[in-house]
Amino acid sequence: MMAPMFRELFLDPLRESRRAGVRVGDLVVAPFLEGAPSASGGAAATRAQLEGVLATMDLVLDAAGAMRSEVIRVTFFLRDVLERPILNSVWEEAFPDPAARPPHKYVPARLLGEGVRVAIGVLALVGASAQVLTIPDVAHVDPMSMGQRSGNVVTSSRLFAAEDDVETQLTRLLERARLLLSAAGGELSDLTQATFFVGTPEIAEAVDARWQAGWSPSEEPPVLHVIEADLGGGNGLPRVEILGLL
Repeated sequence: MMAPMFRELFLDPLRESRRAGVRVGDLVVAPFLEGAPSASGGAAATRAQLEGVLATMDLVLDAAGAMRSEVIRVTFFLRDVLERPILNSVWEEAFPDPAARPPHKYVPARLLGEGVRVAIGVLALVGASAQVLTIPDVAHVDPMSMGQRSGNVVTSSRLFAAEDDVETQLTRLLERARLLLSAAGGELSDLTQATFFVGTPEIAEAVDARWQAGWSPSEEPPVLHVIEADLGGGNGLPRVEILGLL
């Protein structure tokens, strides 16, 4: 049996020894591509860095033998999440067709390099056709796809709800995860990983306890990540991003 392809990806293989990502089999991973530092701040600098990191993403994809249409998820690390409107504008320009727009999310990241306002993490699946997924009567205000099926991989943006307490919020989020997986032709048992974003340590503890108690002893719980992050707005109740494998 042949081992899957493994290739390190370099933006400038002749002069740069730091890898920008890897390709393993058909999966391309570029975990952290930083924007070019800017001496100035403001909207113009952020827009330029957003456009720059997406151009860098294209270089990584090209090095991997992939295309932008094969991207399955993008994570934006923003020094200031209140600059989300700038991200929305650049994202719509990069992926103008909502029916071919991969899921993405943004998270605060204030420990970026000096002068860096933006970085991105990218996942792509070479050769996989994409199907954008929806959840009935649920949509983002921002130009964000709810989810996508690429080959046998299901990704999501950040699923949300607007309940009044942690328990009810978690129940609603898991139901929305189930609906998204169902739209892909799967079910909740195909969930492999969930990343919850919460506002306080107390909510993080509640999520962890609920997660551990939510699966029967015969089930292998999906991998759980809980991240405390100020996403702006809301009451700190959980939101979740999922990965599934059909």
